[in-house]
Amino acid sequence: MSPALKEVEKGSNGQSAPVQTSSGFSTKDGLAQDLFVVLQGLLDQRRVESGLPHPGAPATLQVVETPELLGALHSLQETTPAITDNSNVIDLRGRLQQALGAGQDKGRVFGRAEEDVIDVIAMLFEYILDDNTIPDAMKALLARLQIPMLKVALQDREFFSNKSHPARQLLNNLARAAIGWTEGKGQNGGLYNRISDIVQRILGE
Repeated sequence: MSPALKEVEKGSNGQSAPVQTSSGFSTKDGLAQDLFVVLQGLLDQRRVESGLPHPGAPATLQVVETPELLGALHSLQETTPAITDNSNVIDLRGRLQQALGAGQDKGRVFGRAEEDVIDVIAMLFEYILDDNTIPDAMKALLARLQIPMLKVALQDREFFSNKSHPARQLLNNLARAAIGWTEGKGQNGGLYNRISDIVQRILGE
């Protein structure tokens, strides 16, 4: 597991009242915001090691606001076909830039926090798809949850810090259940159909 994902898995179960942070996201006692700052530091280190540019919008560029980003994700969720190749996570950054006409050369960029959320969710699904204990057919189902999980994380930063977050619990439970399924049972097996139904309901609703 990557260092960033280890930080995510530490989690937090605080039950205090939500407070508003400077980034505009509602958190509890700032714990979600603090953890996200840690994740941002880890992502910066990863970018430096990979020779990638540091995110952020120069004053001359327009930042794509979160509601517009969520709208683009909703459209992508409706038009993205079922994934059959489990070797790669969906390149949501590239697809979103194309859909929104964003990029340094186009005068519009994603905000720092939004870019980091996209990267962390991508890392999470890379980890799932790299897990040899999950059969390929199940990976194809779980991979379809990348867009819905990104939509949740963009709106609720507690997705990263709270182990009891409903979306986190759902993804974890589906991944655990998938480990117990084998290709020999066929894609018409009860467990496969049950997970498929859940994924389809999430995508549809």
